[in-house]
Amino acid sequence: PARIEAMQPTIEQAIRTIKAWQAQGRLGYRAMPNQSEALLDEMITHVRKIMDACVTDLVLLGMGGQALGNITLQEALEQELHNVFAQARGRYARVHIIDNADARFLKRYLDGKQLKPETTDVYISSKSGTTVETLANAYFILNWMAETLDEGELYKHMVITTNDKEEGLLYESLKGKPIRMWYIPTKHNSVEGRYSV
Repeated sequence: PARIEAMQPTIEQAIRTIKAWQAQGRLGYRAMPNQSEALLDEMITHVRKIMDACVTDLVLLGMGGQALGNITLQEALEQELHNVFAQARGRYARVHIIDNADARFLKRYLDGKQLKPETTDVYISSKSGTTVETLANAYFILNWMAETLDEGELYKHMVITTNDKEEGLLYESLKGKPIRMWYIPTKHNSVEGRYSV
């Protein structure tokens, strides 16, 4: 108890600093739950649609926090061996998180896991919309899917999550395409990738 009491001034200073940063808009992730109700409703509707559409695989393309945050959730919430055994996942899709920019790895992964474009949904996650590795993987997987799907069907299987509504190569390369885009609700890029999960 005495050691905890001795830390009280430090704890109080930390709380003041956090409150000041939040007032300055530097901790956008703390405000996200209040900013994103409509987005959450849209995501829930989307999940219901893909479950009804018999999507068997979800592929997330992202680097750094975009991948690690999702890996953390996957490991915390999924049944053990979710991707291996159908009885472990029930009616849910397998989840594949790709954070490796090697095209040979991606090709082997898609072939080895026996993914099919018509039953695979792809989520491209780049907070800035400029992450080169994510863009390279997105280009690769778009071409892989285009071998089987026509353009109209292709974009129904894709979602982009980004911070910048009208900036970045990701936005520019897919502008005008009928693709679902989810924007991380934040001011001044104040949500780090790992919090945008």
